[in-house]
Amino acid sequence: MENSDLFSLAGLTAVVVGGGGVLAGAMAAGLARAGADIAIVDVNLENAEARAKSIVELGRQAIGIRCDATARPIWRSRWPRCCRASGAWIF
Repeated sequence: MENSDLFSLAGLTAVVVGGGGVLAGAMAAGLARAGADIAIVDVNLENAEARAKSIVELGRQAIGIRCDATARPIWRSRWPRCCRASGAWIF
């Protein structure tokens, strides 16, 4: 078994809160390189969409979603959109 198989995230989707930023964005890219599709959740839609575009360029599916994850009602309203991205989740 190769290491790439051992740590494969193929078939899963990760929701990365704050993924439009530098640190969480790098984590999102790492998850994508491991095979996961990514939902980028960030308060800044432009940054979320830019990061999602860079992940698509890696060959994975990605979506940018504007959301203030600290505001529970807003987060609850955005969660269904994240769920439509894929049926398999990691956190």
